[in-house]
Amino acid sequence: MLSKSTLSNTLQCTCSFAVAVLVIPAAQAQTNQSGQCPDPCYPTIVDSVQGDCDLDGDVDVNDYNIWSYYNSFPPSAGEPVTPRQGDVNWDGQIDTSDQIIIINQYLAGASLSAIPEIYNVDIDTTLNSDGSITLYDNATSQTICDSEPIYSTHNSGWYPPSGCGPIPCAPYDTDGDGRLDPIPDTDVTYDLANETDDGFDLVITVTNSSSVTRPIGHMRLTGLSFGSSPANTSAVYRDPQFGGKAVSLSGDDPDHNRQYPGRLYAPVHVLEVDGYTLGLSVQYPILEYEHTITFGTRYDNDAWTILFIPNKYYINSSSNSAQDYNADANIAPGEIREYVVSVRIHKSSCCDDTNEWVRTLRPYKRYFKALYGPVRYARDDDPVNGFNIAAPGQYSLTNEYSFTHSSTRAPDDYGWYGSTGTNGWVPLMLEGSSQYGWDRTMLWAAGGRYPPATPNLNLPPQFTSEWANMTNADTNDLDDYPNGSNRTLGLWWGHAGSYPDAWPATSLTTLDPANSTHTSFVTNEMQGALDADADEIGLDAFKVMKVWDSYWWLQELQDTYPGIRFITENQHCDLMHTLAPTFAEANNDDGYKYPEGIPLVDFLNADHEFWGQARRDLLEDYLGHAPSGTEIDTFLNTVAGFGFVPVYMSDVNSDIDRSGGGYEAVESWDSSIPSDLNN
Repeated sequence: MLSKSTLSNTLQCTCSFAVAVLVIPAAQAQTNQSGQCPDPCYPTIVDSVQGDCDLDGDVDVNDYNIWSYYNSFPPSAGEPVTPRQGDVNWDGQIDTSDQIIIINQYLAGASLSAIPEIYNVDIDTTLNSDGSITLYDNATSQTICDSEPIYSTHNSGWYPPSGCGPIPCAPYDTDGDGRLDPIPDTDVTYDLANETDDGFDLVITVTNSSSVTRPIGHMRLTGLSFGSSPANTSAVYRDPQFGGKAVSLSGDDPDHNRQYPGRLYAPVHVLEVDGYTLGLSVQYPILEYEHTITFGTRYDNDAWTILFIPNKYYINSSSNSAQDYNADANIAPGEIREYVVSVRIHKSSCCDDTNEWVRTLRPYKRYFKALYGPVRYARDDDPVNGFNIAAPGQYSLTNEYSFTHSSTRAPDDYGWYGSTGTNGWVPLMLEGSSQYGWDRTMLWAAGGRYPPATPNLNLPPQFTSEWANMTNADTNDLDDYPNGSNRTLGLWWGHAGSYPDAWPATSLTTLDPANSTHTSFVTNEMQGALDADADEIGLDAFKVMKVWDSYWWLQELQDTYPGIRFITENQHCDLMHTLAPTFAEANNDDGYKYPEGIPLVDFLNADHEFWGQARRDLLEDYLGHAPSGTEIDTFLNTVAGFGFVPVYMSDVNSDIDRSGGGYEAVESWDSSIPSDLNN
């Protein structure tokens, strides 16, 4: 083991290697409470500490010893490697490059305490003996939060569910009430690890000291009055599902519950009431704990409540069924878990910049970057031309694969060049490239669709293999589009997180990377993509796999097929977005789904690539008429301006001419978040 006295000497043995050292700026926070706004208002900061393996906020001997242990006793072959084991540069190896970073960071004094706190409030936090929190605003002499205990083990109204959920009641129901026995309060401890003028970091430690599995309990911050009694019943919720879109809430209808990972991009909740912005985040190692958390908002007892509950799927629903219970979060006998709940508060001031609300999520960003690192792929900002090769409503006895334009373009009948040799999909794509400047193409359902009798199983996971049963669908023709050019061909892999039982499928099973039958299926489908010379693969419905499985499976796909880029769907969460681009629908028949852009994504994952499906048919529904060329141009520029890579869905090449370029995704993080946080 290494001591501090010998750490500097160790550096002398490794200084010949090159390393990028994170420099922590020395700057003072400014409270800006006088009304006189300095220029600049806030110093530019870097909100992460690389090399902090144990995530205690400092790079020290403990971090070096963690690296040293796993360098000497690495995980077994095929097992994942994480920064918590010493892989602090996220390259999948625990080696000397990580050692150098840790040593240099230590010598530089890398520490969260060296990063300036930025705030414009003066809040006192009191942690009471029962785990409740009181927040007092010194500027207004008002209590803005007077909570019940943040952690609670039982709520007979709706948690845990009757019938014990998906596991038998016995022996977990010792009191015979038909519910799982929760963790008792005596097994929960609280530590106010950090108190700042704008909030606090509370460490909740949960220990299962019993001999049986138990629910983890639930957590909530109640009593949020923001200085008014009763609290204002009108609030704004910053929806992490849509990049931080402002959603109006009322005390009568605050029902916004979302699951992370799932619909939420990050485990955060931001509420704006009466000039206050309160951001709450939960920091926990999801790849180790292997459970989701569902967040929600309530208005109870004349105050707002933020809930964050591991054992529930829907926390504002009246459902109390077994299906509503999430057993992944159960805590095993003898297991100990720590959850850090961070709360930060901001008030409107003359220093406010764009989307100031993200400032309240700095604690989570620090944790996230230390654990998962930066975006690991090269961003491509070029727009994508999307084609539906098969679609709903096209099925007939003579068009069993539901191909669009089946009388001229059906690949099973006419191949990829069409009935005349010039009117098929390949000629259309080549025309789009040569005449209209669309050099990046993605094909949906290129292998066809299942019959209408199985609508919920479309799109098929067999995205290439069914070509072998089509007389004319020759991949040697399909690869004429990308072959030997700057054009890229993409194939959308239907239900990419699932394994089908047949064609057509009668059921889909979540893909298991440890199941050789499943992985053989994947290999066969990917061989078809390789034969077609595909450059990009869209992973449809990839979120059906649990993140603690898909995080490693995606990296295995990338390692196995290094020449292919993968894109996850539908708007995968923050840690998955560090590995690969993700995809979401950018518009609906009401307009833009992300009307304020994607500032939360920009804040956590600058340099990201985010595909935004821009559907012409939905634009037409929104406008009430067929869009003109000018309207389509404005539409695509708006989507690109939000930071999305526009994926334009239309099978008419002449819709829009980008032969001179255009519609490239902007680097939205340059303008969507406060300038001092843009690092």
